[in-house]
Amino acid sequence: MKMRWHKRVGRMLRQRLRNSILSKHGVSVLADTWNGLLLVEAGDFSVGRQLLKHGSYDKSQVEWLLECIGHQADTIVIVGAHIGSLLVPLSRASEKIIGFEPDTMNFRLLSRNLLLNEVHNAEVINAAVGKNQGMVAIIRNNLNTGNTSVSMDCDNACDQVEMVTLDNLLSSTSIDLMVMDIEGHEKHALEGGPKTIELTDRLYVEFAPEQLAEHGTNPVSLLQLLSRSFPLLYSLEDRVVCKRSDVGCREIEQNMGSRGFLKNLLFTKSELPNKAVNWTP
Repeated sequence: MKMRWHKRVGRMLRQRLRNSILSKHGVSVLADTWNGLLLVEAGDFSVGRQLLKHGSYDKSQVEWLLECIGHQADTIVIVGAHIGSLLVPLSRASEKIIGFEPDTMNFRLLSRNLLLNEVHNAEVINAAVGKNQGMVAIIRNNLNTGNTSVSMDCDNACDQVEMVTLDNLLSSTSIDLMVMDIEGHEKHALEGGPKTIELTDRLYVEFAPEQLAEHGTNPVSLLQLLSRSFPLLYSLEDRVVCKRSDVGCREIEQNMGSRGFLKNLLFTKSELPNKAVNWTP
């Protein structure tokens, strides 16, 4: 606990230093990366730091997702688009890509990154995605801007955004791939999109039990919802693992008790191409 506290304080101090270098009117720095030309916040110690230091972010996962869709899709949807490190490379393999991002600053950088990378097939929406329409509060993590989340408690919130439902905007859209990473709010978003999920062939979702619990979700209930809608489950570890969804979800349930447990899971209604099944990071 003491070590984690020291790390957080150190990051906060380094964040202030980086932001001071940008001075009053500097809002971001430009990273020339495998994911694209991306403006990132200088004080972001997660996605931004990886892009600036290593020149890529989640490269193996993005490459695998491209294999999963055969490098060609009609429609891709990203719920939790952040600044575009996933949206930009996937946009090159789709006719149309739709992104949702609730955080105002993230959305500004996302919009500018689309211009920088000449992405013309994207529709991005500054909104949260949930079970019902309304207004929600934004809970921003300045050290990890991808960890920004939403709260239904808008009292005394200085930053609010509209919440929309998948079915309200996408219920008649056939979706080749949906990517959802919204810091524990995933089940609420899926409950607002039963018709959309019926038309979605592949759903790549972050499964983090601790974050789900913070949003009032029993993690097992999310696994049950997904296994009912998608018969197959794939995960990318040191190799691609494929199982029946009900079997895979039971195994995850038995092993998810450890602190910080997190898995990225691909639920599908059809088998993946051989290249994706045999792919190794």
